[in-house]
Amino acid sequence: MKKTIEEIKKLMDSVKGNTNISELIDANIRICGLLIYAAESESELLKNKLVAYNERKIKQARYCIESEEGITKSEKLAIIKTQNEMQIELNTEVEYQAARSFRMQVGEFSQALVQKISFLKQEQATTKYQNG
Repeated sequence: MKKTIEEIKKLMDSVKGNTNISELIDANIRICGLLIYAAESESELLKNKLVAYNERKIKQARYCIESEEGITKSEKLAIIKTQNEMQIELNTEVEYQAARSFRMQVGEFSQALVQKISFLKQEQATTKYQNG
């Protein structure tokens, strides 16, 4: 995912100030292609998040079942005993949300790039018309 992010960032930087329509279209096509890889990575991170959640809940349930304490106390003990699993779950959630946010922002950037390309095409057509 890091390599894909870096490649997307380079492409985004390369279009700043660029008015060459062909280069902008090529960059946008590459960005959209890389977004497919980003979405795949995002799906994998979501899967990891869900696995971590399920593992924590199963472990908590086992602690509650095996505990000889009352339900309330055993639930609290289970939470304490699964702090490591909670941290893993939190980390996977953060990674997933970061990947999701990045993908969405790049999608918006791509849409803005499409608008820029459209504007440049109109500007080019107007200039051709005015110059005869």
